[in-house]
Amino acid sequence: MQSLLESQTFQVPWDNGLALEWLSMQGVKGEGPMEQSLSGKNDGRNLISYLVLITLLAAAVRGYIWFMSPVVNPDGVLYIHQARAFYHGQWEDLTNCSLSFFSIYPLLVALIYPFFHDWVSSARIISILFGSLTVAPVYLMARRFASSEAAILTSVLFAVLPGASGAAGQIVRDLVCWFFLAWGMYLVVSQMEKPAFKASLFLSCLCFLLASWARVEAFLFIILSVVFLALRGGEGRAERILYFSLPLAITFALGILLGPLCGLDMAKAFRLREIADKILEPWGAYVGLRGELKGLSRIVEGEALRHFFSQARHNAWLLAAISLAGYVLKAFLYFYFILFAAGIWKAKEISGGIKSVVYPIMISSGALLLLYVHLIHTWVMDTRFVMIFVIPSLCFVAAGIDYTFMVLGRRLRLSFRTAFLLVLMFIILIGVWNDLRFSERDKSIFKEIGEAVAAASAPGKEALVVSSLHTVRWVSFYANMHIAGAPCPQPYSDFRAVLGKDYNEMTKNLKAMGASHLLWEERHWPQGTFDLLKNADSGHLKRLGSWYHPDTGEMILFRCVWEQM
Repeated sequence: MQSLLESQTFQVPWDNGLALEWLSMQGVKGEGPMEQSLSGKNDGRNLISYLVLITLLAAAVRGYIWFMSPVVNPDGVLYIHQARAFYHGQWEDLTNCSLSFFSIYPLLVALIYPFFHDWVSSARIISILFGSLTVAPVYLMARRFASSEAAILTSVLFAVLPGASGAAGQIVRDLVCWFFLAWGMYLVVSQMEKPAFKASLFLSCLCFLLASWARVEAFLFIILSVVFLALRGGEGRAERILYFSLPLAITFALGILLGPLCGLDMAKAFRLREIADKILEPWGAYVGLRGELKGLSRIVEGEALRHFFSQARHNAWLLAAISLAGYVLKAFLYFYFILFAAGIWKAKEISGGIKSVVYPIMISSGALLLLYVHLIHTWVMDTRFVMIFVIPSLCFVAAGIDYTFMVLGRRLRLSFRTAFLLVLMFIILIGVWNDLRFSERDKSIFKEIGEAVAAASAPGKEALVVSSLHTVRWVSFYANMHIAGAPCPQPYSDFRAVLGKDYNEMTKNLKAMGASHLLWEERHWPQGTFDLLKNADSGHLKRLGSWYHPDTGEMILFRCVWEQM
């Protein structure tokens, strides 16, 4: 980045008070409109080079996470199943194996499979590709609210952020969703400065629709964007809303016309029921939780516990808010949150003042509310989920980096080159250090069990493995990796029902469903059922091997002996 750092002309957002104050202290000339060059006439090529390098950094980090994740995550197994079903034309199997919807992610996996002829590699490549390419829209969006230097560092931060890079080690829909969300937000923001806004708004809604196809929660961004255009669209707000809404109208029109011809349930295809459930169910779940806590406060032994459950009942909403705050801090790696907080603190000094950041404020606030409602509903949260808030918040991170430049120059009298390199080192060292700590190589043991099942099965014949819901997807998936077609990795949803009330009922159920193998797990064998190991020598089961993992305890694999059942 020599040309960027050594040049004495730095581009800053027009009228950005923070940056201009700092530059004036350094005796550096700040250029006018943000469309002007960063550092000279060749800066366009330099900027592309920087973004390519940052994209390669993002790909390298995500490739390392891939290496440290030798086993496909449980949800990823289902997406690969859908991709296989689509590739082989098994349309009825797309939504009959634990998933009631078909997203864009397995479609993309199926489309690139012919180039790699490996389902796991194809799925991971899609994750890494979209995760790495999101660097570009992140830069462009951040550039609207901060200097080019701050926007570059913001894209570096995204490249090494564990919440974003860690998801690439899994086979999940989020990476595709984030890519289209970032482009959609950038297009909405950029169109406010262009007299020709029609194409930008049309493409922005199209991006949001594709993001919603990946994760239905992204539909919130369409709603908030319409509200923003209605409030801040200026004199042509009606026309802006019209062009923004065109892709949505076309999509629904095609669905209404083609749905009956294809025999599709449009409410299911557009996941309208799921959207309605996400709106209506959280309140009922919250009321139900309060009722359960009230019941526990009356029957639990110990005065302290009774008071605890009583307080928890009245303050469950506060507990959810505190928990969400903790996840947000974790998603920002705690240290990066300082940059975000600085950007929020100085938002009024961003180019255009508070009015210019209305859209990212609306989007990030809406995403935060969505996460809170989800937490109240399920009490399940993951850093990966919080990225839907982090991505629109990156513009404030960029503004916080600009403010950090100013503070370093004013307080420590550092040159711009030194300030830039210090912040760059801070971002990379913290991010990469946390990325390098990631490892799930211990889970390769489940792949070994699946491969043991495959080795003990007849070539080309599907193996139906029965185990707890914690492991059945893993073992079944790897046991049938090389089977033609798309065998469902989770053929049942109630493990206890398969086991029955005693050993004899279990053997009858196994034979009826055509089970070939049974995996006993020490910690996941249902309590209150029979002791399998005491009956395993009856001739119905043949022991093939044993393994151990801290999450499951001892695991023993049995082959079902049909002749004895």
